[in-house]
Amino acid sequence: MSLHNIFITGQYKLGGDFDPHKLTDEELEQHIERVFKQLHSISVEWQTVWNHPRKAQEQQILRNQFLWASSELEYATQVWETRQISMR
Repeated sequence: MSLHNIFITGQYKLGGDFDPHKLTDEELEQHIERVFKQLHSISVEWQTVWNHPRKAQEQQILRNQFLWASSELEYATQVWETRQISMR
């Protein structure tokens, strides 16, 4: 099952009540890595539906997922950067 399919079925959840502050450093790094993989999966799938008028709904779903995962990544990396700065 691709990361994108896992995302759609809800078997892997991002967002919601997710709080990166509650994760250990290792868990946070793993989470960031998973989101990067998810963004890659979405972009690969986007290439298969690109410029297909009949796939407009799927394009919209992928666009929304990409935006959501991007904001999730931004939030998690901000927490990670703050931790790195505070360790100095």
